[in-house]
Amino acid sequence: MQTPTQVRGQLLVAAPDAHIWAVFAKAGANTSNMARAKEDRHMSTHAENPPAIAARLADRTVAPNSLNSSMIVHRVGTANPDFVDEALVFGQQIADRMNSVLGTAANTTVYRDLGSASKIHWLVHLYSPADYGKLISMADHDEELRHVYEGNRLPERGGGNWERIFVQSSFRELVIVPQHGLLDSQDHPGLGEDLFAVPAIFQMPEVASTWSSTNAPMILHRRIQGLYASRDLARLYLQQWQGAVNRTLPGEITVAQYEEVWGHQDRLHLLIHASGRNALQRLKDLEDSPSGEFAGVISRLRVKRAGQMFDWRGLFEDGTQTDTILERYWPST
Repeated sequence: MQTPTQVRGQLLVAAPDAHIWAVFAKAGANTSNMARAKEDRHMSTHAENPPAIAARLADRTVAPNSLNSSMIVHRVGTANPDFVDEALVFGQQIADRMNSVLGTAANTTVYRDLGSASKIHWLVHLYSPADYGKLISMADHDEELRHVYEGNRLPERGGGNWERIFVQSSFRELVIVPQHGLLDSQDHPGLGEDLFAVPAIFQMPEVASTWSSTNAPMILHRRIQGLYASRDLARLYLQQWQGAVNRTLPGEITVAQYEEVWGHQDRLHLLIHASGRNALQRLKDLEDSPSGEFAGVISRLRVKRAGQMFDWRGLFEDGTQTDTILERYWPST
């Protein structure tokens, strides 16, 4: 029987299986969160990843993207407001040269930031950390690449190379990898030992089509900080959230989960690949007015704190969710 439950000032209807999460919370003294998440995986992961997923191996003959790579270097630089267009052209020329030389070892895509017009984003997709060394070698030895970043890019605006186009010391890099706590590489022996983590494609339910950084016009990059005490349940919730969204908006949205490895512990990332602005609006509408499977995922009680049961909000630090909308830069021909 469903009963109303007060959670952080909101009156929610407990999901029929809410008692499962109450059991998990009570078992905290004797069972780790990871063990509880692994146990629940038999209820959720198997539904989202049917046996056919074993045949969906990462294709190493094509350039890596957000779904078939095992790590992503997210680089952000701030352009001088007067030179945003030049910064985008520069960024794409750098990416084009690297992609043409490195082939299937690394692939870079370029984005404009719809929330901050001066920020330029690069997603550098890799199969292994060793591939990053090839990028460093190019920067040191490739003459055509050196011509791109050393050349005069402002001949009619006073002259200058990329250093004048971008704000000094504004570049930042962050490494994210596909979420790897709920999927084990031992479950997919055909992937190869050189992959850093199981590619995100293995998180995908069987939907009609998927979007990735190769073809998605837009990506909503969502970040949120998990609480250490419920770190594994936080990952499990995001896995269920992404599955519900992928099934509710097939052909419009493809969500994959990632996390930082050389950054903030338990800062979790979602790359929400969208077919366009209308798809992002549909996602917003779903979050504003939850229905169906999605409503069940976000309303389910998941963790007990100070004698009170909480929904997903009890798994994360308050106020840490941030969203950035990235629009793919495709230069006009």
